[in-house]
Amino acid sequence: MTMKVRKRKKPQSAKPRTKSKQKRRRKTNQDPVPRDLREAVVMAIDPGTHRLGWSVSRVYLEGGEIRRDWLARGSVFGKGKGCSLISGIAAQVRDIQKLHKVDVLAIEDYIFIPGRSSGIFAVPALIGVLKHEWYTRTWREPIMIEPSVWKKIVCNNGNANKMDVLDSLGRFLSEEEILDIHDEFKKHKLKEFQDPQDCFDAIAIDLYVFLSIQRYMKEEEVLLNGEEL
Repeated sequence: MTMKVRKRKKPQSAKPRTKSKQKRRRKTNQDPVPRDLREAVVMAIDPGTHRLGWSVSRVYLEGGEIRRDWLARGSVFGKGKGCSLISGIAAQVRDIQKLHKVDVLAIEDYIFIPGRSSGIFAVPALIGVLKHEWYTRTWREPIMIEPSVWKKIVCNNGNANKMDVLDSLGRFLSEEEILDIHDEFKKHKLKEFQDPQDCFDAIAIDLYVFLSIQRYMKEEEVLLNGEEL
């Protein structure tokens, strides 16, 4: 009995992907703040289910310059589990938005870090709820900001750590304001309530929105002067 041996086909060289088939990556390091934003009450959020930092400020034009008044800041502490945890945090955030009549919501976007499982499901779920509630009440999209984007503007370093953020805030906040935030959190008896870093991050995100608007106005002024010349 004879056996038929099939000849192996020569391996074909891999064809380079065309542009249409190449994996499209999301563009990063782009400024997500609308270029037409000038006057508004802005709420910035550093999302978390254990602690959520927030900051509210009023951005406005005065004498041809953009200015910022810091209105309030703090943290929301999560309680419970599952849906109860997320809905409780969202309810507190909604109350703050209504109290200060917030016009613009800026949220730090969730970035997946390989090897880290903390918050991998809960934080994105919370962000989704915050975005949904905001949109159903205002019919406006929130501004989603990646950490590296605001850190590059506020800290001059897209990979800034906690101490870098705190040092950078010293350029915008007085020493008394920073110490006041620390002292306020130290009043809490529970250890997990004594770290104001989430609040500081939210303040930095708030500042990032203001600095973006300020930069837009300077760019427009340069263009206008160039046209006049």
